[in-house]
Amino acid sequence: MMSYKYLRGKVQNCLAYLLLVHALREEGVFTEMPEFCYNEHGKPSLKNYPDWYFNLSHCKDAVCCVIAKEEVGIDIEEVREYKESLAMYSCDEKEIMMLKRSDDIADDFYMLWTRKEAAFKLIGSGITKEIKHILDNTHTNIVSEKIDNMWLSIATYKH
Repeated sequence: MMSYKYLRGKVQNCLAYLLLVHALREEGVFTEMPEFCYNEHGKPSLKNYPDWYFNLSHCKDAVCCVIAKEEVGIDIEEVREYKESLAMYSCDEKEIMMLKRSDDIADDFYMLWTRKEAAFKLIGSGITKEIKHILDNTHTNIVSEKIDNMWLSIATYKH
């Protein structure tokens, strides 16, 4: 929490932690405050709840948490101004063509962006140069939903 520069980020991180505690309580497994350990790319896991996985995300107006009995990734972003340079960096040719045909290019871009980021958070690598092709991975299942002016995406591995 203290690594965030601005107060808003610190507060959102604290709220996400409280959501994690609440989710563990809702599942009936909460016995003590969660302790974290991290993989080589910084993805956290629950040291004292080894059978549970979680992921957190926040944007300007929302904080979210997901817990599961399997690896999971989540991302939430508000729809903002479309930036072609970001789309060219992050989208493959098929996605760029879809965006060019879109009736709401910003909305469609942020839906794609949250799907990509949730997938990266699932695998725990952070965003890499593979961003253009991360959604080609046939081993992931991604569910997306628009809530107000935000896109929320959750990624899991297919069984």
